[in-house]
Amino acid sequence: MTPEKLLKLFNGEAKGMSNEEAAKLLLFLKKLARIVVIKYLGR
Repeated sequence: MTPEKLLKLFNGEAKGMSNEEAAKLLLFLKKLARIVVIKYLGR
């Protein structure tokens, strides 16, 4: 997934989102997903 695709995905909800903001959001979601997987596998 690229920041551009993320922008298209959220276009209906976040009209004022820039490419840079989309990239930061994507990075945050990747980090969050990694943490969730690590926690899940650590059980």
